[in-house]
Amino acid sequence: MSTPTPTELRATLVTLIAGATETRTSRWDKLIGEVEILPIVFNPRSNWRVAVRGEGDDRDAIEKAVELLRGQHPYVRAE
Repeated sequence: MSTPTPTELRATLVTLIAGATETRTSRWDKLIGEVEILPIVFNPRSNWRVAVRGEGDDRDAIEKAVELLRGQHPYVRAE
């Protein structure tokens, strides 16, 4: 994947977590919010963030997956 859009990145994140946890994507689709594009001037290492709705182990899984995905795709492009 080249530089993904926020929608593509979110879909990848949902699929990644569902595969790692062996659960349905619909579950994670509800817990993972939208990917927001941040101004690169204030966020030079990565220009996106994700709203997380989960708690406890769910939140931990999402945050770990975000960091993993951020290593591969630190930037997103506008749709």
